[in-house]
Amino acid sequence: MAQVVLRDRFEAAGLGGQVVVDSTGVSDEEHGHGIDPRARAALEERGYAVDDLHRARRVGRDDVARRDLVLAMTAQHARALRRLVDGRPDAAGVDVGERIRMYRSFDPDAPRVGPGEPESALDIADPWYGGPRDFEVSLDEIEAAATRSSTTCAPSSRSAPRAEAGGDRRPEEARRRGPAWVRACGSATGAPRAPADHLGVDVARRVTTGGPPRS
Repeated sequence: MAQVVLRDRFEAAGLGGQVVVDSTGVSDEEHGHGIDPRARAALEERGYAVDDLHRARRVGRDDVARRDLVLAMTAQHARALRRLVDGRPDAAGVDVGERIRMYRSFDPDAPRVGPGEPESALDIADPWYGGPRDFEVSLDEIEAAATRSSTTCAPSSRSAPRAEAGGDRRPEEARRRGPAWVRACGSATGAPRAPADHLGVDVARRVTTGGPPRS
C-alpha cells in the first residue's frame, strides 16, 4: 500500500519522473506474489490506481546502498535492515544504515521518539490478521506520513533525503546519478501474507523502505 500511496503523492507533486518508488520485504517467503486483495480493495476504495506489476521479493544489501532513504514500516524491520548493511559505509564514508528511517517518523502527528527510546512507537499497524477495517487503519497511517515523505524526498537542495537539518548531504556521485528512488518493503505495500517481520517500506531518492513482503 505504501508504494502505491507514495507514487501517487510524487505524481501529484509533479515529481513522478524524478522519483522512483518500489518495494521489497525482509524475507523471501512471499517471493513472486502480487498485492494482497484486501490491500488492493482498500486502495481502490480511496481512488488509487493499482496495477498488477508488483511482485514481492527480498531486499538485498545493495538495494539499501543504492538508495538515499530507506523507510521501515516497523522497528523490527528497521533492525533487520540495519543488520543487513552492518555498518557498511558509502562512497563518502557515511554508514549506509543512516539512510534507514521509520516510515511514520514523517507523520507530524505520530509520537516523537528520542535517542534510545523504542522505535516501536512508530510501527505501522499490521492488518494481516484483521478485516477490511484494519487495512483502512494501516492506510490511514500510511497516508498521514506520505505527503511529508514526498516533500522530503523531492530532488532539490532544500528537500533531499536526510536533509531536515539543512542541505543535500549525499556524495557528489549520488547527486549526479539521476532520478530519486523510493522503495517500499513489507506488509503495508500489499503483497500476500508474510510474517510480521516483513512489514515495511523502502523509499529512496534513491529512497528505500524496508519491511515485510506483503505490503
